[in-house]
Amino acid sequence: KRMAQGPFVEVFPTPNHRAMRLHVLASLAAASQFQLVAHLSHKNPDALEELFWNVSTPGNPEYLKFRTVEEIAAVIGSSESEIEEVKQWLLNKGADPNSLRLSPLRDAVTADFDGLTLSWEHLAEKPAAVEFVHRRDFGQ
Repeated sequence: KRMAQGPFVEVFPTPNHRAMRLHVLASLAAASQFQLVAHLSHKNPDALEELFWNVSTPGNPEYLKFRTVEEIAAVIGSSESEIEEVKQWLLNKGADPNSLRLSPLRDAVTADFDGLTLSWEHLAEKPAAVEFVHRRDFGQ
């Protein structure tokens, strides 16, 4: 499988994005093999910004003390229960159970779908931890 070239279709489940919803509805039936990426809300964005400035500011005791991916994930990543809820939501939508992947920062869950057509209504009710969802179509 290879990913199709081009822009991602972003799904914003709010009434203020009517034109985007129409585009999404047309696009959801475009390919039978695709991925959905559920982007999770970052926890503690203020702590991440403070860490950024501390590491970036000469004279600060934290200056140039860069953090590992795991340390950043501990600051902004979702909890295990939130991640499990999102995985279950994707499985309920028809995701391949073997395809579920968590990003290293614990802020996105990706799942593969094959042979399904999803409508806007399938994605409108999402877990609270999901900030937005986008779709990646597989090329032929």
